[in-house]
Amino acid sequence: MASRLAQKSTRPKASEVTTRRVNELPPEEDPTVRSGLVSPDDVAGSLSALWAEVMQVTDPSTMKAKFRTYTPEQAQQVMLNQDSLEVRRQRRRSEREVRRWSLLMETKRFVDFFPGAPICFDPDNNVLNGQHRLSAVARQMRPVGFLVVTGVPTFMFAYFDTGLPRSINHVFQAAGRQPQPQVGSTLRLAMRYREFVLGLRPPIGWKEWQKFRDEHADVAAFGDQHPGLLDLYVAAEANYKISKVTPSSLMVWRYFQEMAWPQGAKKIMEFFEQLKFGTDMPLNHPAWHLREWAKEINATKQRVTAKRELDLLLLNKMFAAAMNNERPERFPVAHGFAMTTPYHPKGQSVALANVKAVLARIAAESVYAA
Repeated sequence: MASRLAQKSTRPKASEVTTRRVNELPPEEDPTVRSGLVSPDDVAGSLSALWAEVMQVTDPSTMKAKFRTYTPEQAQQVMLNQDSLEVRRQRRRSEREVRRWSLLMETKRFVDFFPGAPICFDPDNNVLNGQHRLSAVARQMRPVGFLVVTGVPTFMFAYFDTGLPRSINHVFQAAGRQPQPQVGSTLRLAMRYREFVLGLRPPIGWKEWQKFRDEHADVAAFGDQHPGLLDLYVAAEANYKISKVTPSSLMVWRYFQEMAWPQGAKKIMEFFEQLKFGTDMPLNHPAWHLREWAKEINATKQRVTAKRELDLLLLNKMFAAAMNNERPERFPVAHGFAMTTPYHPKGQSVALANVKAVLARIAAESVYAA
């Protein structure tokens, strides 16, 4: 059963990925010297000799920086000029990336005059950096502000967008928080599930949830609005170490299930503990089925597509089965299942109404606090 959901990963391991070193290694640290392939006196034949020095700016005063705004008409003209070049000096524009910036600008989630990513022009006034953002400005109804640097040497194009992207954990650390390893994935899963229970996302297609790109600011804001979700981290991590059910799934399930059925807190905790310890239940108890399946996946090191989403679906499904005193002889699991809602003894409609009421109250409090 588990093998049907598994797929072999083709992603290289971290130890298999190499990168070019900027600085030449001392002879005693060069891998070809250490391996005995060349002597310390013959470093010219080592790997270090293959690495060329990069070009440098001899006169930085030729580059000028200033803050300015672009109207949609001005941005469109810049991009028309860019597209008319016989020799294209830019990468092909991504419509997906333009839509992303356009949406951020439309919803006022784009930071004007952000100094960390300037619009850059070379000495011939060609765009070296920022074509997607300028293309997005051309679709707006208002001007947008940028830091603009002109006179940038053309050779610098190769060095844009090559740094380490900031993760959501980096954002939390900068804000003085101490994030845990699963915090980012937990918040994103909860954001998708919130969209589902609000009727904004269909019950099918959950395998694709992890492909949606969230802005770090949106994820951080969601975390601020739902501190109770992150309070479940320690308990979920302890549960995972034994049950092998994904911590993010455990956190999101318990958080939304407590919204849906606040009077059932004791039953929710009992099921949570049964997953962890595997006691006080018959062999065909739904919690036992889920626990054994998760442990099998972990023991055989099988890769399961959308494991967090699948675990969340199964947690809802097995908790409902346990509350209805169902004792399945086998554990049904498939990626074709529709995403499941939290449980309430009076039915799905009551569960969803309760969740929506709590979410509406949280949203109203957030607006009031702002």
